[in-house]
Amino acid sequence: MGQTVLEVRDLGLSLGGKRVLDGLSLRLEAGRIAALIGPSGCGKTALLRVLGGLVSPESGSAEICGTDVSDPASRKETGMLVDEASLWGELSIAGNLEMQSRILGKVDRRRMGKLMKALEILPRNTGSRRAGSCPESIKLRLGAAMALLGQPKLLLLDNIFSGLDSDDAIRLTALLREETEERGMATLLTGAFFPTLWHASTNFFRLEAGKIKAHYTKDELLARLPEEPAGADLDALWETLGKEREA
Repeated sequence: MGQTVLEVRDLGLSLGGKRVLDGLSLRLEAGRIAALIGPSGCGKTALLRVLGGLVSPESGSAEICGTDVSDPASRKETGMLVDEASLWGELSIAGNLEMQSRILGKVDRRRMGKLMKALEILPRNTGSRRAGSCPESIKLRLGAAMALLGQPKLLLLDNIFSGLDSDDAIRLTALLREETEERGMATLLTGAFFPTLWHASTNFFRLEAGKIKAHYTKDELLARLPEEPAGADLDALWETLGKEREA
């Protein structure tokens, strides 16, 4: 068993009179990329907002590297892109990363360059445009780079793959795998569709009505596939697993 980065126990939260998290529990180890999969409104973004310290839960607890998320110290271990990228619209892409570096307390241009190269958001790829005028796919990649900049122990990315084309998704997947494996980071991704998160993830959580209903490792899912993943119907697999759980 690896080092625990994220421990969530019986988390409860209501927003606007609706129960969005209802006794949610999960655990995530270093070196893992977990996919939190469920339909719109099931609590994915609400969970990430709690983990990022943006919303306080009504019950239960969540700890990042042993520090409760109610403690501002947990933010030092967390990188996040939730809802949409928070950018300085008038600054360039490099300017946004430098500003974020200053907030983090250290300007590391080598790391800035590495992230920009990996996600193809260098000036030669994007021009000298301001971040606010960039296409959504560039904003998402910049947001991911800013979340990774401080070398967090826990990375939270909300529905990011839905806004990327296949090439950009491949680049982000490669970067996430490298960062997660080399630095012992844990990554939590959210999405509504299982296939979009398949390649990036090592663990898969089914979220329904604010509760974790099932957890699968990639090895467990690979054993259920009748053919090679490239030709498999991943939607059908996820649907089958859901029916088995309900039976």
